[in-house]
Amino acid sequence: ANPLKRSILEKLVTRKPGETTPELTAALRTLLASPDGQLVAAALPIATLWDKTGALHVEIDNLVTRLLPQINDASLADAQRARAATALFGALHTHPEVRPALARALSEKNSNGLKQQIVATLGSSKDSAAGPILVSAFNQLSSEVQYSAFNALLTRADWALAFLDAAEKKQISLLTLGPARVFRLRAH
Repeated sequence: ANPLKRSILEKLVTRKPGETTPELTAALRTLLASPDGQLVAAALPIATLWDKTGALHVEIDNLVTRLLPQINDASLADAQRARAATALFGALHTHPEVRPALARALSEKNSNGLKQQIVATLGSSKDSAAGPILVSAFNQLSSEVQYSAFNALLTRADWALAFLDAAEKKQISLLTLGPARVFRLRAH
């Protein structure tokens, strides 16, 4: 049942928020309190988008407070840390502390596997705020993760422009890209 719920929630987040009803608020409150971390990760972005009345403010704040330390907790499995990062990305616009936490997760000494998962989450997002997070962490990424981040950045014009702006300000060295990626950037 939970995989089906997650699938529905992941599709719902791409839709324009509808009217918030007491039933919807109650359903989201139940999902946010679920012991299934993947279900919570799928519900948080919807709760932040659809809760126009602020009825879930306390639940969302508590969840963000609980998930933030998990991103860089080396005692947790990468999958759990990536789920926390994915869930928190859904609260990016309502909780300003999320952006630096995600950038820190990409720039600190975390495993490439975790960083790849975070890059994949950010790269698959339709949110314009994801690109600057990738740009800010780009120099600290290993070449393997840089490759994935670079590919993600080229999927959106505004992200590619943010990357070029950072390069122009010498925040990113184009020399680290290699000739093939510089050519792709020029062709883009």
